[in-house]
Amino acid sequence: PHVQTLAAPRMEGRGTQLGKQLAREYLETQYSELGLKPLFADASYVQVIPGKPTQEGRPTVRGHNIGAWLPGSDPRLRDEYIIISAHYDHLGIRHGRLYPGADDNASSMAMVLEVARRMTKQPNPPRRSVVFLNFDLEENLLWGSRWFVAHPPWPIERVKLFITADLLG
Repeated sequence: PHVQTLAAPRMEGRGTQLGKQLAREYLETQYSELGLKPLFADASYVQVIPGKPTQEGRPTVRGHNIGAWLPGSDPRLRDEYIIISAHYDHLGIRHGRLYPGADDNASSMAMVLEVARRMTKQPNPPRRSVVFLNFDLEENLLWGSRWFVAHPPWPIERVKLFITADLLG
């Protein structure tokens, strides 16, 4: 169902502003319903990727990463992180043709959401904290993942494993 939703025509291939917004809202809703904690500042699931300031110096937004996390159960290891990620953007509509992106990358987002669902249903949480992360702007020079690594919510050295899925099929 995640792939069908994320690759549906109304998502506009997750390459338009509307399509990306709908995908972000879908991801946030899924994470919230699973009871996962928001990953970013101010209890937000969204990490803003700033754009180039306007000529007047006003900030702009280039994109948005989405993230949630499941706290680890071991007091000694809970400040270490395992990240499971996939990008949510895609090509969108080009020259009047819709590129729905079922394989690239709705299938990988579905995997991340299903791993999150399964992990939240386990009687015992994992010892380390697990982060579920979805990048924007990966179709644009991997901008979202590069922004996250340069601006993580904690020291990047705390990441013990980082799994990124792409084109699962």
